[in-house]
Amino acid sequence: MKKGVSPLIAWILIIGLTVSLALIVGNFLKESAETTKESLIEYVEGGSTCDKIIINAEPLECNKASRNIKLKINNRGFLAINKIQVRIFYSDNTLGNEIVSFNNNLLPDNSIEAVVPIENKAIIKLQAVPIREETGCADKKAELSQEETQWFVGGC
Repeated sequence: MKKGVSPLIAWILIIGLTVSLALIVGNFLKESAETTKESLIEYVEGGSTCDKIIINAEPLECNKASRNIKLKINNRGFLAINKIQVRIFYSDNTLGNEIVSFNNNLLPDNSIEAVVPIENKAIIKLQAVPIREETGCADKKAELSQEETQWFVGGC
């Protein structure tokens, strides 16, 4: 009877040790995956996308009759841009805010002419903020002001 008990105890110990080891390794891998996921989300949302975006905005035309301005937006970065947010600072200390979506993404090394509606007021400054996949990159904005040598044809 003693000969049959030893192998049974050995198998129980082996199975218990295997299950315990599997739980320990499984918990370690789960925690490691969560940490990696959090750091990846932080990397993507925390500015790595914006680091690869560079735009220029050139004033082309100001049409007070149709209440539109035309900008040439150049994408000099490494990623496509979906749209731009145009902030318009008026002389009476009001702010206009327009989102201009592109029919197709603005690919790197390409440019597009964007038409932005304006109010019938004098413009002091204009900022174009690039947006990629609903993430705005305010630190990568292109800024135009009347103090610069090139301004809109027609004055605005």
